[in-house]
Amino acid sequence: MTPTTPTASRDQEVVICGAGPTGLTLSILLSRFGIRHLVIDRRETVSGLPRARGINHRTGEIWQLLGLGEALRSATLPPEWLERMVYQETLAGPLIGTVETPGNLPGASSHLTPSDTYCISQDRTDALLARHAATYREASIRFSTEFVGLRQRPDGVDLTLRTGAGEEHIRAAWLIGCDGTASDVRAAAEIPRVRLATMDSFVNAHFVADLRRWTQNRKAVLLWNMREGVEGVFGPLDGENYWRCQINFDPAQDAPDSWTADKVMARIRTMIGATGADMPSAELRSFYPFEVRAGLAAHFVSGRILLAGDAAHQIPPHGALGMNTGVQTAHNLAWKLAAVIKGEASGCLLESYEAERREVAERVIGHAISNYERVVRIRKKGTPEQRRDNVRGARGYGNALGLDLGVHYSRGALIAEEQGGPYGEEPSTEYLPTAAPGWRAPHFWVRRAAGRISSIALSDGCFALLAGRDGDAWVAAARDLDVSRLYAGTVGPSGDIVPDEQVFEDLYGLDRTGCVLIRPDGHVAFRSRTCPADPRAALMRVVEAIGLADVEVVSRPRAHITPA
Repeated sequence: MTPTTPTASRDQEVVICGAGPTGLTLSILLSRFGIRHLVIDRRETVSGLPRARGINHRTGEIWQLLGLGEALRSATLPPEWLERMVYQETLAGPLIGTVETPGNLPGASSHLTPSDTYCISQDRTDALLARHAATYREASIRFSTEFVGLRQRPDGVDLTLRTGAGEEHIRAAWLIGCDGTASDVRAAAEIPRVRLATMDSFVNAHFVADLRRWTQNRKAVLLWNMREGVEGVFGPLDGENYWRCQINFDPAQDAPDSWTADKVMARIRTMIGATGADMPSAELRSFYPFEVRAGLAAHFVSGRILLAGDAAHQIPPHGALGMNTGVQTAHNLAWKLAAVIKGEASGCLLESYEAERREVAERVIGHAISNYERVVRIRKKGTPEQRRDNVRGARGYGNALGLDLGVHYSRGALIAEEQGGPYGEEPSTEYLPTAAPGWRAPHFWVRRAAGRISSIALSDGCFALLAGRDGDAWVAAARDLDVSRLYAGTVGPSGDIVPDEQVFEDLYGLDRTGCVLIRPDGHVAFRSRTCPADPRAALMRVVEAIGLADVEVVSRPRAHITPA
């Protein structure tokens, strides 16, 4: 990718350090809010390593809103690779058991979300995001630009950068560290990182080989090797011949720097488990050792410096929630930072950023650790039936709809209800749609002249007040407010918003006169099941509690999510 030309001014409103999934998503979102900014990255271009692959429904919804839905649908693995996880002794050896992952299949959750899940290697999604981010005039993207240091002031941050031409000094009103687990921004800001767990060590290897002989009846999103001495996991990258292999190793016996290309390939062959002429030829593309850790920055916000993605929360890969959590963190931060920069909200709005996203990070870290423990139990020696029982007990790995569409906050920029939202018997795996404040607003289809759109699109880039079919008083009150970018409408057969089916009031827990206020990140800020005597006063209390000001009424919402 060719970097875009930086702006002439050395002063920047926002500088984003790191052009990975979190930084690039944040860049696109800020551009859509009209915030000029600079993205820097020390690399020559976006990462060429496959790394993360799993894109959950919620991240799919966000990227679909950005106009990337068709690209995601065309790039994902074929469905036959998505519907299960396999546990085996070796690739060519005995099968221990499988865990079905039906939620990964196209359309499986269409009653709950307009987006499928996708399995696309990160080198492809990063390139897609970078190309899209570069189309906005608000964004300057500079690769081969290294962050060196900072000095924070009350009204901004002085940055020192290094390029091929030497050192460069710029001034930014806000600095956002999206620069990974070893974040230089976090270190320079002297924000400690709390290590919650160190779990395992792997070599991440990417290779090309024809493995169809062993996978034609074992197609799976992950194929776990359980035999002692050859533990690890295979993951298809293109559904054909391109593979990721994560090799489990003990650093006390195999030092991380002892892994050469020959040693990696020898272990991959052992993990395949074929012998002699049956062993396929293979080409190693890349490899690197890594340690599986869980950790959190002590603070996500320090004055004018904010952390996002892996710089804020290091999430183990067991469950594919790390990249997804980073993207959703960017979605949470973008509208808040834009509102503060534009003077549409007070600085206290940013206090909710850390409160909300730390809660989610802690939740998904706990889930990832549980998934790791499930795999360890399957590895333990025992009878075949005991091991199969352990596989059946691992259903939560690969089925996390409760953490995905059920993403929610218990406190922050919202007016919480005493009871809160509903939880299923297995909160991580089971999603019960709810419009309780703090939760992602449930999806329903809305009719439009050009076709239907998802209700998710109604709050894209703005607040959305959705009222029951007799909720005209709420709509009138909302139009009297002074909140920047607010869309308000009644939902019903003859309302401002006409749903495909009359599900809104039941789905959102309202009577015909109730309403919800949905934030620009799609989470419910406020719900009133009925209409009080003075709806304007009720909305004013919400606006003041969140810290909003200067409201501008939006005549029609954006509508980027259309049916697949």
